[in-house]
Amino acid sequence: MSDFYRPIFRRQIGDPTTTRDSYICTMSSGAMALDYHTRGAVQPWGGQLEKLQDDHEGGTDLYDLATAWRRYGLALDPPQDYTLEIRSGKGWANLKAALAEGRFVVLQGDYDRFTGAASCQAGFVDPHAIGLAPTTTAWALVADPLCPGYKVIDEGTVRAYAEKFYSGVRFAVSRAQPKEADMWRVKPSGKRIGTARFKVPGAYLLAVNDPKTIRYGPQNQTDVYDLLGLFRLVNNASPTAPIDIDGNSPPRNGRDLVALVDLPKFGASAFALQSQLDIKLDPTATTVTGYTKEQLDQLVKASVEDAVEVTKAKAKAVQDPPRIVWE
Repeated sequence: MSDFYRPIFRRQIGDPTTTRDSYICTMSSGAMALDYHTRGAVQPWGGQLEKLQDDHEGGTDLYDLATAWRRYGLALDPPQDYTLEIRSGKGWANLKAALAEGRFVVLQGDYDRFTGAASCQAGFVDPHAIGLAPTTTAWALVADPLCPGYKVIDEGTVRAYAEKFYSGVRFAVSRAQPKEADMWRVKPSGKRIGTARFKVPGAYLLAVNDPKTIRYGPQNQTDVYDLLGLFRLVNNASPTAPIDIDGNSPPRNGRDLVALVDLPKFGASAFALQSQLDIKLDPTATTVTGYTKEQLDQLVKASVEDAVEVTKAKAKAVQDPPRIVWE
């Protein structure tokens, strides 16, 4: 059974980026939410986020977390727009709907509702913040930053924790993410034009149907991928204008040049940035035509066993790849 992406667990006590680890439950939960939001493209600690907002007396609220998210994104190169959606007051049913949509939830509540095995700090009964990760194996996985890892707590207990603090429920959500298996339906049947291996640590694969928002990883540097094609992304609205995987036009830092790769263990294909790959083209490759957008769209919509044969290419394709129109 497929499941949702699971971010790295960030425990607040012992956070190496701060001396205020007793006051960063919202930030630590929000760090896991941002990891989920970006599908692992960024994986901050709560202490890093705490420094990026303006309330450094005691704990923080969801609006402080939204500020930290935004400033964290703007400090990146290139800058990113990380927007936390605050849904406080919309109630428990809306929170459950967010989980069903594949969203990570940051939830504030009263910790005195967590007793026995549910609690990870005996005697602590104050307001607290936790994360809720969507999963297919339970109603949710609880990411309590006081704990050493994810755990399952019954829904009634978590709801009581939330509604005692505020009957309308104080929570915020990430963007929705698909289940892992939903990313890997795209499997062309054509021949490879060479091989590729990631040459940089922390690199990500990009979903063919949504390279801007759906990313999987980080990948390791030992797997050898089949190379299926080399492409330049261009904008549907202006087919002569290159656009990069982040939606920037003109593109930045060569991020419009992608490779279509396949790893047998996935059973499907994905994009990767050419600049992050060590590419070895098959010396017998002879043509430089590439998939059309229509052919890629066909692959995205269904796993077509008899899909169009993949392009062969010469080394020239690395510098002058075929263009693929993409929104």
